[in-house]
Amino acid sequence: MVRGLPADREVADPIYFLNKWAALYADQRPQDDEKPDVKPSTHKGLRVRLGITNHRKLQGLGCGFRVVTVQFRGKTVVLHHNGNTATIDRKDFKELVASNRRYRERNAA
Repeated sequence: MVRGLPADREVADPIYFLNKWAALYADQRPQDDEKPDVKPSTHKGLRVRLGITNHRKLQGLGCGFRVVTVQFRGKTVVLHHNGNTATIDRKDFKELVASNRRYRERNAA
């Protein structure tokens, strides 16, 4: 159950050893009733599922499909995901949505 290098010490009763360490460090583990670090998005706007791949301005949101909150502000669009924010021009956002639409139509069948 417990293995190590030849120079390491051997544990005679691994279950007792693990329970002892768990008891010693129980106060340092996060409790179940604690809230997570990432708070849910409270931004107002449209919630859209977008595929983000090669957009340099949007890399802060991460790659792949994300559910983002979209806010339109004049000539720019602000995208929020998991506490991260990215700004993109409306023209680029329109192209992004069009490319996502083409991807969904192609892979729907």
